[in-house]
Parts: sequence; C-alpha cells; structure tokens
Amino acid sequence: MVNLFAKPWSDGNAAANPGLPLVLKPTYSYDSSAAGKPSRATVQQTYSQIVADLTAAAALLPSSNSDFRADVYSAHAMLSRVYLNMGRYADAAAHADTVIASKNFALTTFDKTFNIDGNSTEDVFAIQQNTQSNAGTANNGLTTFYSPYETGGRGDAQVSPLYSGVFDDPNDVRLGFVSPGSSNSGFTGDYTNKWVKFFKAIPVIRLSEMYLTRGEGNLRAGSPAGGTQPLTDINTVRQRAGAAALTTVAAADFVEERFRELAFEGDRLSTLRRIRADITGLDFDNDKLVLPIPRTEILANSHLVQNPGYQ
Repeated sequence: MVNLFAKPWSDGNAAANPGLPLVLKPTYSYDSSAAGKPSRATVQQTYSQIVADLTAAAALLPSSNSDFRADVYSAHAMLSRVYLNMGRYADAAAHADTVIASKNFALTTFDKTFNIDGNSTEDVFAIQQNTQSNAGTANNGLTTFYSPYETGGRGDAQVSPLYSGVFDDPNDVRLGFVSPGSSNSGFTGDYTNKWVKFFKAIPVIRLSEMYLTRGEGNLRAGSPAGGTQPLTDINTVRQRAGAAALTTVAAADFVEERFRELAFEGDRLSTLRRIRADITGLDFDNDKLVLPIPRTEILANSHLVQNPGYQ
C-alpha cells in the first residue's frame, strides 16, 4: 500500500512525506470519536513498522509450516524486498541469502511456476485458490484482468509489442510465455501466460526473486552475502530461462533481469522508483505515479490528507 499511495522511499523525504495511517490497535478503539481516528504516519514511520512486524514474524514463525501457511522464510523474503526498496542493499542481500541457503526451495521450469494447484518448488509464499475461496482470481483478481476473454477473463491487460525489446536472447523462454487472445470488448493482442487459469495458486514471492535480490544487493553493497558472486546469481536465473550466460554484470543488468523475470508480478514500478529512473516520461517521484486516497476513506476519516495533485 505504501508503494502505491505514497512517495517512494528514494524520494529522500521519507521522514516528511505522508505514508499510511498505522492502525495498531483493535479498530473499535478508534471508533469512539472522530478525534480518535489515526492520521497518516510518514513514509519513514510506515517502513519502520513494516520492518518491525516482519522482524518479529521472522523470530516467531516456524522453519516449516503446513497447509501453505507462512514460515520464517516467508518473513525473510519479504524483508529482503522491503530493504531493497529502502536501498539497504547489504540487508536485502543477507535476508535473500537466508532464504536461498535454507535449500527449502528450488527453481523449476518456468511453465511449472504458474497456473498450478498448490505451491511450486520455488514459491516462498503463494496464495492458494479453489472454486470456493478465490480472492485474486474472481471479481477484481489478477486472472480476471490478465486472462483473455477466450479463457474466461476480461482481457484488460495486454502485453505491449515493445515488451519483446526487453529480451537480449531469442532463446529466452520468458519471451514466448504469452498467448494471443482478445478482451471482452473485442481488442486482440497477446496476454501473459502467468495468469491464465482460474483457481490456481498465485505466487507472491519466488526463489528467482531472491537470487536477483541477493545478486544486486551484493553488487551494490560490495559485500557478498553467502559468498556467491553477483554474476553467478544472475546467471542462475538466466540459465533456468534458457538465456545465454553473461560474462560481466552491472547493476543495470539486474534491473533489466528483474523486468524479464518478474514482469506482470508488480515489481517494475517499485524497481524504477527505487533507482530514481524516468518512467514513461515522468520523473520517478511525479505526483501522477502516486494513487489518490479514495474519497470514501477521507469521508470516513477527516484526518487523512489527500495526495498532491488530487485536491
């Protein structure tokens, strides 16, 4: 939520920019009066709470869990993502290394990572789906938007023809991981194969992300967590995809490899904002890249301040 409704950490004003209202008590305790409603904490305070919660989870969760519930490595994986966003690269690499070093997870072929029942071998955490419980597939879910009309979706999110230009090897299986189809309005195009079947598990954090985070974190921090070189980590992900190994690696290579590996999984915008990159002609901290606070929320809590550009 803080990635979507607030300025990025990389903006440099995290201590002043408004983040999220931190609801840390039972909600009824805020309902006695309008004066008791929480205001928006700063971005820095929001991140501090996220880190505190995940650190506590990492200390309390078991090393393995049943029925696809979170375990200690789920918390470490999410911490690595948070620290990467904060530019704390050594910490991001260390937590990613904890997940990799556990050997609880293993890369599988790309087509067996998505649209399956239960977790794949590389899912550090995934949301389970079935015909009775399917948040994320029905209504406003990923599959509804990303799946074409022909397979039961709305077909709203098509793959841009420019996407192929991201790839540097025609043998990369991720390049061809799309299928033709149409939207429910009749617009034809290509659709990602990551989200085409309803009622299948939806990966939240995968092992391949941990390799890319450890490699980039180590490269930028100059301290190789786990004793593995960044070039090895990026080539581990590329090898699984059938892409040629790199002989040298720079930070920009990890940014683009994340795009190839994690496309349509919600990573690209936060990555570009993290590195302060131009985003389709907009500065990384442009007001248009921050979502407005819904009017219904402001009516329910007068302490909420609307984001710039939406007043």
